[in-house]
Amino acid sequence: MKSSAIQALVMGASAGGIEALSTILPQLPADLPFPIFLVQHQKETGKHYLCSILNKLCPLLVVEAEDKMPIQTGHLYLAPPGYHLLIESADQIALSRDEPVHYCRPSVDILFESAADIFQSQLIGIVLSGMGQDGAEGLLEINQAGGLCAIQKPESTPYSSMPEAALRKVPTAQRISPESFALWLNDIVSA
Repeated sequence: MKSSAIQALVMGASAGGIEALSTILPQLPADLPFPIFLVQHQKETGKHYLCSILNKLCPLLVVEAEDKMPIQTGHLYLAPPGYHLLIESADQIALSRDEPVHYCRPSVDILFESAADIFQSQLIGIVLSGMGQDGAEGLLEINQAGGLCAIQKPESTPYSSMPEAALRKVPTAQRISPESFALWLNDIVSA
């Protein structure tokens, strides 16, 4: 990666994602110098409970993204159920009710593609556990923009089709286990 400094991290997950996030999020440093954006596939109906669950796990402030919300360092922005999360600019989020992508709204691909357009080589993209192929095209766009790409090791999840699809698109993506996430991220940030 030719980047001088990471400006953002995007993550996408589906089935098995909560388990991976339960291991990853507590490892994050409270003074992380960039924001994180997360798409976790959720049912569109029902209560918005995921944000409060993740807030108990994460030293960063976890907020459910709102349209035109300003982006702040040290925050984790969660896509709300039924809305695509997009990075509109380096300073602002957007939400969309556009058609589902790969039967998903929110879509990992939509988030990753918009983030790649804005942050380019200063972006980290990670595809976590899940069924289907959402995130594979978006990770390819991050790779083509010069960003750093990673997947959850397929053997570390019972739902490996999302990371495997991403790996087929980006064979050079780094493979990380949830348990080694902190060490991996620390190496990147300190470099």
